[in-house]
Amino acid sequence: MNRDLSRIQTTVKDILCCELHIDPQLITEKTGLRDIPGIESLKFLRVILCVEEHYGIELEEKVVFSVNTLEDIAVAVANCLESELQAFRGGQYA
Repeated sequence: MNRDLSRIQTTVKDILCCELHIDPQLITEKTGLRDIPGIESLKFLRVILCVEEHYGIELEEKVVFSVNTLEDIAVAVANCLESELQAFRGGQYA
């Protein structure tokens, strides 16, 4: 899971930097989202939508509004992907 989380963090960081047009060196996994230059609520939601589209998931609203760092977003994505995998395994294809 750590390796997957690292990959997800890299992808989320790439999306964040691309959407906000900022240097990737300005952001670490622990950087507070509110501390990122140019971030505002609509841009943040756009980043979340791009992440959801990239992974083919939909994060719960309460999760989206509780994230504070890049790492939080990556963990939320990983948890969502894991939940979907568990649901798939528990379904008719198990």
